Amino acid sequence: MDVKPGPAVEDRAYPAQPRVGVGAVIFDPMHRVLLVQRRNPPAEGQWGLPGGVVELGETLQQALQREIAEECGIEVDVVDLIGVYEPIVRDAQDAVLFHYVVVDYLCRWTAGQLTPGGDAQAVAWASPHNMDRYALAQTATEMIAAARRKTGRPAPT
Repeated sequence: MDVKPGPAVEDRAYPAQPRVGVGAVIFDPMHRVLLVQRRNPPAEGQWGLPGGVVELGETLQQALQREIAEECGIEVDVVDLIGVYEPIVRDAQDAVLFHYVVVDYLCRWTAGQLTPGGDAQAVAWASPHNMDRYALAQTATEMIAAARRKTGRPAPT
């Protein structure tokens, strides 16, 4: 897969319109979910679902597969739509600093060795029993729960 550079993070600040993003919920055979620690704003240092921005000429599925390969070093098949959310980050003057429309999918890991890359500081398989240590945003937690319901995977107890 050819990896082409996307817009710089600075180019995404104060957008003229929302940017389209994609995210993935990926489980391993032990029911753990793949998480990524972000390297860049707007969620620098935070853990969340892998994904990123759709580039011009890409389908949502192509963008998701490219982003997962860049961030995590693995290949996935896109299985099913989970949901859509719209993160909007405002600055101190209430101007829109970042605005994304993110489409999240359930994906299946098909190949590759998990390795952080791209804008990922770290990647991890998180057990349902230790999700709290990653301080996920509510939307990520909701997408993981929705994916668990779709797949019948056990929820944390």
